[in-house]
Amino acid sequence: MRPWYHLAILTIRLLARVFGGWRVTGVEHLPRSGAYIVAGNHISMFDPPLLGAALPVEAAFIAKAELFKNPLFGALLRSYNSIPVRRGEPDRQAIEHALEVLRGGRALAMFPEGTRDRLARIRTPRRGLGLFAVQTGLPVVPAYIAGTNHFRRALIRQPRVTITFGPPFRPPAVDSDDPVARRAAYDAVGVAWREALLALEAAHARGESRRPGLRGGRAGREG
Repeated sequence: MRPWYHLAILTIRLLARVFGGWRVTGVEHLPRSGAYIVAGNHISMFDPPLLGAALPVEAAFIAKAELFKNPLFGALLRSYNSIPVRRGEPDRQAIEHALEVLRGGRALAMFPEGTRDRLARIRTPRRGLGLFAVQTGLPVVPAYIAGTNHFRRALIRQPRVTITFGPPFRPPAVDSDDPVARRAAYDAVGVAWREALLALEAAHARGESRRPGLRGGRAGREG
């Protein structure tokens, strides 16, 4: 992990604990080595930095191209491994960049729903998640994020901001170059991800993600 990336992670963790009662659970589900895809629900602009801070490795991120319009902010995002992607159209350059990251043995974090839902509903993801998983055969780690859409209330009433990692799952193998079969496999990954997120959401609602026994790994102890 590069020094300035590590410093940013430590700063984010500190601020999140102070202002959001930040807690990370399920870190034991993250692969200890090799590349993987972390896919989270998206409910706030705070989600990307908090998800990155929850990971024990330096990850790359998929980010909407609009964020890079400001040259200075765009350069900052690129320095933290963000990959700009044009929404609403196939962006071959962004896809190839993300696949290169994964094939190079690094983690990739993304929000497959493609947009924020401030009401915290878990939407059907777009096919990008399935494409990355099927093309590489790498595991997908679902990440359920809660409380970041109420982060500003922390100064008055501290809500619990949590990130819960679920068990990873593998994409289906596709031997055929048939585009129909590939699209079906992409969709299957999306269905599996949404079902995993709904299960994590239900566990969070029952309070299971806040039980000490489910806190895992270094990030769990830091939260």
